[in-house]
Amino acid sequence: MTPVGLWQDEDGDLHEIRRRPHGYVVLCTTPEGDAFEVRDVRWRADRLKWTLIIPDGLGDADLHRSYETVRIELHRLTVRWKSSAGEGEETFTRVSA
Repeated sequence: MTPVGLWQDEDGDLHEIRRRPHGYVVLCTTPEGDAFEVRDVRWRADRLKWTLIIPDGLGDADLHRSYETVRIELHRLTVRWKSSAGEGEETFTRVSA
């Protein structure tokens, strides 16, 4: 199973994962429609990894949060995340394929 589809995280942000000829692309938007910058999308050993750049909004350093897929199911995507603010696991819910 591949992670292709539209996924909603626990904060309500949408992560759209698309297949490309030589890998994947990830797009991420807030519920209000604001887009986050996504960098370093890689597919290795059946795991998709990407880094989300979350603007600080106060002029300080932006937060870089890295994601890695842990488990891909039909309607759930479990990811491990890591940033300077901490680390953990989160379950995304499929919005559409």
